[in-house]
Amino acid sequence: MLWISNLCKQFLCFFWETELREPTLVRKGEEVILPPSADGLPRHTALNVYTEMLCAVAQGYSGINAMELSMDDIEFFYDGLRPRLILESKNAKGSQS
Repeated sequence: MLWISNLCKQFLCFFWETELREPTLVRKGEEVILPPSADGLPRHTALNVYTEMLCAVAQGYSGINAMELSMDDIEFFYDGLRPRLILESKNAKGSQS
């Protein structure tokens, strides 16, 4: 049974640390894929992307229990927020100039 536990850990580490192509995040009024870090390590990973998306969903939909959402649910609700996030982040970008 220990080997199953180790296999699961290896899979989860691989999954969370693997670079994604989709979904994109909204930054500065645009949809972006996070660039690699200065060390060349991928930053657009499932852990980073879905954490940021979950935070936006929790803020945008205050009545949702964010801890019970699946990855598909997070994407669904984030896609609903996407137009508003683009407008808000575009306006924030303009006000900082």
